[in-house]
Amino acid sequence: MRSPYYGPASSSRRRRRRTRLTDLSSSSDERILELTPSSSLAAVFVLLAVGATLATVHIMMVNSSEGCFLGEYRAALSDNDHPQFKLAQKHPTTNVSKRSIVSAQRSTTPIVTTVDNFPSICTAAQMESIKKQLKPEGCFGGRPWTQPCSFTQATIGCQDHFWMTEVYAHQSFPDTPFVAIIIGWPKGLEKTDFFMVDLQLGTKNPTTYDANKILAKYGNTCPSRTLQYSGMAAPTTKVYVLESDPNKIINLQAIQQELHAENHLIIETKDFTKSKGSSGSLDAWVQDRLPANEDAIHHLSINVEGWDFEILMGASNMLNRVRYVDFEVQWKLEWNKGSLSILIRKLKTRGFVCYFSGSNGNLWRITDCWLNHYGEKHWGRVACVNAHHPDVNEILERMEIGFTDTISRAISFGY
Repeated sequence: MRSPYYGPASSSRRRRRRTRLTDLSSSSDERILELTPSSSLAAVFVLLAVGATLATVHIMMVNSSEGCFLGEYRAALSDNDHPQFKLAQKHPTTNVSKRSIVSAQRSTTPIVTTVDNFPSICTAAQMESIKKQLKPEGCFGGRPWTQPCSFTQATIGCQDHFWMTEVYAHQSFPDTPFVAIIIGWPKGLEKTDFFMVDLQLGTKNPTTYDANKILAKYGNTCPSRTLQYSGMAAPTTKVYVLESDPNKIINLQAIQQELHAENHLIIETKDFTKSKGSSGSLDAWVQDRLPANEDAIHHLSINVEGWDFEILMGASNMLNRVRYVDFEVQWKLEWNKGSLSILIRKLKTRGFVCYFSGSNGNLWRITDCWLNHYGEKHWGRVACVNAHHPDVNEILERMEIGFTDTISRAISFGY
C-alpha cells in the first residue's frame, strides 16, 4: 500500500516528509526546524561536532584556570571528592610540558618560578620502588582511624628532622633573627623537644636550653640526636608557640618561666580555626608580628588536628619567607574539603619540595613523585624545604639523599 502522502492525487506536487526537530539553542521561543531525511543525519553530526568543540574549550578553560602547573609538573589527581579537579581527572594532564603557571586559588601574589636545583621528576624506577615500600592497597576504603594506610604506618612514631637541625646547628645568623613558628601543641608534651631544639639552634646555647632537663620534668618525648653547634648565634632568637587551649598555655608558660626564656620563647593565645577572612590568616599574623618581609622564617611547624590544610592554603605571602615547614595530613575537619594534591601543588609554586617524613629518618618525596593512593583520606606527616633559598640548599640536598637512600632499603609498609 502506498503512503497517503504519495497518492496519485498529489503526484504533481509531492510533499516532502517533514522531521520535527526542536532547536534547543534558542534563548526564548522553541523553534521547529524542518529537515529532509537526508539532511537530518547531517544536522545531528553537526550538533555533535559543535558539542564536542564546546566541551574541549570548556576543559581547556578549566585546566588553565583551576590548574596549578609549573614547568613539567605532573600530579596525578585522585581526590575524587574535590569538585575543582573532578573534570581534570577525566582528562589527565600527563605528558604536558611547559604549561603556564596559574594559581589554583587565583591569588594575586606573584608565583615564583623553580630554580636549577629543584629535583627532577621521579623516574619510573624510583616510582616503582616507592610503590613497593608505600603499598597502595590498604589506603583505599577502610577506616583511617585504624591506620591501614602505608604512609600512615610509615610516618607514625617519633620524628627527628636531623637533616634540618644539623644544618642549622652549623649555620651562622650574624645579622638577622632566627625565627620559628609552632602552631598547635599536641596532647601531652610531644612537641616540647621541637621548640627546645629551635631555641638551641637560634641561640647556639644547648646548656641554658637543655631539652633533657625539661623533658625529664614535664614528660619524656621522642629522643633526638645530640647536636654539635658552631657558627654565630642570631642576635635575636624568636620561637613563637601559638596555642588556643588554656590548659596548654599554662603549661607552656611554666616552661617559659623555668627557662627564663621570656625574650626568646613567646607564647601566644591564637586560634586559627576560628579566624575568619584574611585578617585572621597566618599571613595577617606574620605581617603584624614579623613585618620585616626580608627576614627568614626558618621553621614553621603545624599540628592542629585537621586544620593544617586550611592554615597553609590560607597562607600566601609569608610562605615565600619560610625555609622549612612540617605539618600533618588528616582525614577529618578541613581535610575533608581539600586534598593533599592541591596543597602539594600550591606549595610547589612557592618553591617547596615535600616528603613524607618517616620514623628512623626515612623520607619519600611527594613533589613530582605522586602516587594515586596519596590522595586518599588518611593521617600522615609531611616535611617540606624551600628550594628558592640558597641558605637551605644543604637541607634540600640532605633530604634528597635521604630519599634515595630510603627507597634503596628493603622496607615496606601497608598491606
